[in-house]
Amino acid sequence: MAAGAAVNSSIIESLKGIETIKAYSGEEKVYNRIDHEFVKLMKKSFRTVTLDNIQQGIKHLIQLISSALILWLGSYFVMDNRISLGQLITYNALLVFFTDPLQNIINLQVKMQTAQVANNRLNEIFAIDSEKSNQSFEYMLSEQLFQQDITVKNVSFSYSMKAPTLNEISCTIPSHSITAIVGVSGSGKSTLAKLFVRFYEASEGSIHYGNINHLDIPFQILRDRVTYLPQESFFFSGTIIENLIFGLDSPPSFEQIIEVCEIVQLNEFINQQPLRYETLLEEGGNNLSGGQRQRLAIARALLKNPDILILDEATSGLDTLLEHAIMNYLLNLKEKTIIFIAHHLPIAKACDQILVLHEGHLVEKGTHDELRFADGIYQKLWEI
Repeated sequence: MAAGAAVNSSIIESLKGIETIKAYSGEEKVYNRIDHEFVKLMKKSFRTVTLDNIQQGIKHLIQLISSALILWLGSYFVMDNRISLGQLITYNALLVFFTDPLQNIINLQVKMQTAQVANNRLNEIFAIDSEKSNQSFEYMLSEQLFQQDITVKNVSFSYSMKAPTLNEISCTIPSHSITAIVGVSGSGKSTLAKLFVRFYEASEGSIHYGNINHLDIPFQILRDRVTYLPQESFFFSGTIIENLIFGLDSPPSFEQIIEVCEIVQLNEFINQQPLRYETLLEEGGNNLSGGQRQRLAIARALLKNPDILILDEATSGLDTLLEHAIMNYLLNLKEKTIIFIAHHLPIAKACDQILVLHEGHLVEKGTHDELRFADGIYQKLWEI
């Protein structure tokens, strides 16, 4: 079972990465890896079949010997007038009630192996902590909670027992402000962004929305008012409009959908499709370009109308003019708190506050004018 799962995993992984495999001429290497896994599967399958055949042979041998023994002894006893012919036939008929349990015991070994593999895999899933939401605080939450400052207090986080990804981060993100979190790759920007919506839990420290610890806010309320938009959003098999209104309790009007799609300059593309907003998307939106998927994701986030919008390089696949147009719109949303995880520093230049992360530490914070010539990490990022 485990060997079969390994083969399936290798095949699925190869299909998902087929473009990368072709781009790097890795077909032979991938083929050899799958072939190796398949050979292991065949060897284990052969051993299993061999063992099963041996067990089946033992079962039939037991049944044959038992039946022959009953008939041999029974015939002797019948001829010796110890039992009647009817009793012999009865004993032979009842033999199955004695041999079947023995056969089941012999079959138990293969079944136990299969059950053990399945049990180990289920235990791996059950060992994952489920999301726990504190519903007792729901009645205390004000509608204006997410219109207040976000306070990060000594937050640390680690993916493993190694060095922490984030180390004692402390900062305040003012309400209705625009904040950029910048730094080199691997500095912890995306990790910090995901902590805001509790995709991860901080190992130390706390995050407060207003005066409420985010751990005390029910998940549904938190993620309804705080939207995290990754670089690659997922789209389900279904129509464009179904993906746009996914997860919304109160779907917007069709006019609102058109308005938002015009903002992200997606309306022209949609209107060129024969079914327009009823156009079917493949799983993952694979029949869209990378830029179209990002625009669709931004439109979906805007239709959700959150109080706090976190964009994790969500415009990286757009051309410069389109990115500039969408950024100008987002920068003018004064009623929202917006957090950019930015690699493109011109975005940070227009923000009210810049947080600079380096190797998991918050090393600088301030405005563009304060940091640009401060001889620090931010200045070096501009010089790259």
